[in-house]
Amino acid sequence: MPMFADDFRRQHALLLNLSERLKSVSSDNLWMRYTEARHLLETIAAHVRVHLEAEDEGLYRELGRSPTASVRETSERFAREMGGLKEVFASFERTWSENAIWSNPTGFAAEWAVVMEALSNRIEREERELYPMADSLEIHTNPHPLLTPHRALTETPLVVVVHDCAADFVLLQEAWKDARSDVTLTQFPDAEIFLQTMDTQPVPDLMIIDIRLSIHGGNVLTRRLRASPRFSTLPIIVWSSASGIADRNAAAACGATGFFPKPATYGEYFPFVQTMNDLIAYHRNA
Repeated sequence: MPMFADDFRRQHALLLNLSERLKSVSSDNLWMRYTEARHLLETIAAHVRVHLEAEDEGLYRELGRSPTASVRETSERFAREMGGLKEVFASFERTWSENAIWSNPTGFAAEWAVVMEALSNRIEREERELYPMADSLEIHTNPHPLLTPHRALTETPLVVVVHDCAADFVLLQEAWKDARSDVTLTQFPDAEIFLQTMDTQPVPDLMIIDIRLSIHGGNVLTRRLRASPRFSTLPIIVWSSASGIADRNAAAACGATGFFPKPATYGEYFPFVQTMNDLIAYHRNA
């Protein structure tokens, strides 16, 4: 069974790659690419939130149980600092709307360089101090109690997508296939159809829900799922092609694990799929 730190190291590589892409956009005709820059910013922020929350709920919790005082103190220090980085990202995302980037591309690029340096420094310190500690203590994850009564951990992960766009579903399928990830994807075109069968079908490993569903919106469905004991701890990702702070906050208030802008190109599906795979692994073994 993989250790926590292995999953987090992969996420670090992904975050650094996305950050470099935004840095590249910021240095090349940003006044013409402000929509692309905003989309990348929202994507990075979504990945950062999932990563930090997984560390908080998983890695720090396990290290905090160590009988060694220095291990507990290190874990507590990193956990405290995590809140600062999360707020830096939240503030940056709130400040730099598409219009703000367009009107002040130089200011955006300069501030992003500062935020990126803070993220890079955090990653470097975790790689140097925190993850080797987890490795030396041989911290492993434990089977999630809600999965074992319904699906064996050896079974192929099941991902349920509630979204009415067949083309987006095909792109998800192809991205998972090209990433050489063995998952079973099932699509429901609307919330009503899913709700009719949710009590009889297996609990999936992950759900991806479009926020603009017909009849019942994505947030309504998320709230209904969180009210069910079978789905209360399931990773639920809400995505949207027209994302914004208000949508993200609404999804979080309904219990979504994360909120992501829908990938705009096929290449953007790969980092999304990678983070979804890490979420599946964390949920199965946290």
